[in-house]
Amino acid sequence: MSDSTIHPAPLRRAAQVAGWSMLLLGVGHLVSFAAAAGRYDDATRRALDGLEQATVSMPGLTHTLADLFTGYNLMVAALPTTVGVLMLLMARYAEQVPGLLVSVLWVMVAFTTVGLVISWLFLPLPPLVGMSVALVAGLVGLLQARRPGPRGPAVG
Repeated sequence: MSDSTIHPAPLRRAAQVAGWSMLLLGVGHLVSFAAAAGRYDDATRRALDGLEQATVSMPGLTHTLADLFTGYNLMVAALPTTVGVLMLLMARYAEQVPGLLVSVLWVMVAFTTVGLVISWLFLPLPPLVGMSVALVAGLVGLLQARRPGPRGPAVG
């Protein structure tokens, strides 16, 4: 088997596991953020009131820190959700575009590695778990896709 032979089945499984992990992480963040809105304890409410008083000027815009807090939370939900959907779509077409899926999985591995470090340093358990699952799935899929063996027909 040459180095250019790619087995799409492990890539498909990796993209599915990573995709669902990212999708659940993003949607879970959105749901928990929405569920917590307005249900803050007194200390958190005072902190958010302070954020509403502080403004930040950016080119062409001025926002409160509370606006930025909300915007960042929505982006933190949207980004992994989008990555998850992309990975699930790529998994669907693994047979047709295995080489492209390899490239996309490497990008996802880089994204989840950075996300894992950030999660380890600053975030609670759910993003740490979600990023870890996606990272391991991506790496295992990439390694298995290049190994010789009974994994279905190779492409390439």
